[in-house]
Amino acid sequence: MSISFQCPACQKQYRVDESLSGQQARCTWSAGRAQAPDIGISGMR
Repeated sequence: MSISFQCPACQKQYRVDESLSGQQARCTWSAGRAQAPDIGISGMR
C-alpha cells in the first residue's frame, strides 16, 4: 500500500510506501521539506 501527498513548496505529488509514514524527505524539485502523512500504523510492524 502507498501514501500520496504533495510538497508544500512546489505542489509536486509524491507516492511512497506506507513504511515511510510520518517521515520527512527533501523534495527533488524544490529542495523543500515534505513530510509523508502519519497514517498511524507504526505499531503494526
